[in-house]
Amino acid sequence: MKVWHSLLNFSTLMMKLNNKWLNGAIPALLIHCSIGTVYCWSLLKDAIAAQLGSSVASIEWAFSLAIFFLGMSAAFGGNLVEKNVKRSAFLSTICFTLGMIG
Repeated sequence: MKVWHSLLNFSTLMMKLNNKWLNGAIPALLIHCSIGTVYCWSLLKDAIAAQLGSSVASIEWAFSLAIFFLGMSAAFGGNLVEKNVKRSAFLSTICFTLGMIG
């Protein structure tokens, strides 16, 4: 519970900042870190297949699915992001972090 409280305090702090560089740079960095991990697939697919005990060909669908949803979320979610950039960046960072942990 303490983690969520500290994350919400961080979000509140980010919303209070009026520095245009911090308002633009930090969310951009967080979003690009989460988007860029998809493109590490070519480096990690052999290790992932070995860990799962299957062939690379049998896990290729995961990359295809990730790229599909990346494109669909950009196409249909773009207008939602533009309404509140800070909150969208924070929410996407939380979702990405939970996905990487799980």
